[in-house]
Amino acid sequence: MNHVVSGEQVATSARVCVATLWFALPHRILVVACRTTSKLGTPLETKMPDAPLSWPTHGDALFKHEEVSWHNACLGWSRNDWFGYTEGYRRAAELLLDHVLQAHGDHDTLIYPIVFSSRHYLEIKLKYLLVAASRLLDRECTISKSHKLMLTWRDLRPLLEEIFAGQDRGELGVVEAVLAEFDSRDGSSMVFRYPEDTKGQSHQPLSTTIGLENFRATMQNVSSLLEACDSGFQEYTDSKFDMLGSMDPGGA
Repeated sequence: MNHVVSGEQVATSARVCVATLWFALPHRILVVACRTTSKLGTPLETKMPDAPLSWPTHGDALFKHEEVSWHNACLGWSRNDWFGYTEGYRRAAELLLDHVLQAHGDHDTLIYPIVFSSRHYLEIKLKYLLVAASRLLDRECTISKSHKLMLTWRDLRPLLEEIFAGQDRGELGVVEAVLAEFDSRDGSSMVFRYPEDTKGQSHQPLSTTIGLENFRATMQNVSSLLEACDSGFQEYTDSKFDMLGSMDPGGA
């Protein structure tokens, strides 16, 4: 249903929006969009939903168990807590990208959770791989508290080259270039989380575009290599423990 209010009914178009909201909220009707095409005197159109929206009620709570089992998400289900986080953020970005590219819409708003989720996946995955590689090589490691991807990568890459000795290092160079690019655009992991920095400066330059099909393809390439490293670690770890077990006189 379209409700048209002429500019002559109010002093300014801003008042139109305010007035509409003021009378809409008590009736649980939300203004979906306000659009003006020119200055005062031009009709202003507001689009209203056909059905009322749900409203806060007494007893509302976010973290509740539900009787229908498949409505519940389980936490702490894996001994490897890193997997749930990395896979969750990776899948979230993929699902959002699939929606945008298939629906041909929501690009300019979903870009923020898409890029943030992708970056957070990379950060957590790199830190997990550093822990796993250090454990495999029986070495101590310290995880950086910084969000910069390259800080973790500089510690991780030499371990990858040692564990996968003889493998083509060119692919690691490609990954490094992508991580460096991400750091140059969002080194603090805040650019796609908040519109402004702590000094009130805008994070986003004007007239910037990000090609989402290219973004998805590049992320998939990097993710494939990181996940392959993870799988390789698992195989090497299993072989290592099997070997230690065979050397233990009491292991048989």
